[in-house]
This record gives sequence, structure tokens and C-alpha cells, in this order.
Amino acid sequence: MSPPSTPISSSPRSPPSPPSAPRPNKFRDSIRPSIETEHDIRGSIDRYRGSIIILVAQTLRRKLGTS
Repeated sequence: MSPPSTPISSSPRSPPSPPSAPRPNKFRDSIRPSIETEHDIRGSIDRYRGSIIILVAQTLRRKLGTS
């Protein structure tokens, strides 16, 4: 009789924990694409800034007549 009581007592405890476990994973999975997008945007901004600096330097060299 004691083996049937153990599954009954453990079954109410097990349903609350599985719903709580996937939530952090879903949260983490939903955040991951936004973090990757943020890194991509920052990389694009850095490349854009680098291109502007190069263009400004080239323009100044042309105006000053130095190569």
C-alpha cells in the first residue's frame, strides 16, 4: 500500500516544477535573438563609423594635398 501512496504524493509535486522549468528557457530563448541582433547592429555601427573616419581622413588629405 505504501508504493501507491508515493506516486500519488509525488505526482502533485511534479506538475508545478515542469511548467516553471521551461519558462526560464523560453525567456532565454526569446532574448537570445534580440541579443544577437543587438551585436549585429553594434557591428554595423562600428563599421559605419570606421568608414566615415576613413572618408573624412581621405577628404582632409586631398584638401591638404598630402597623401
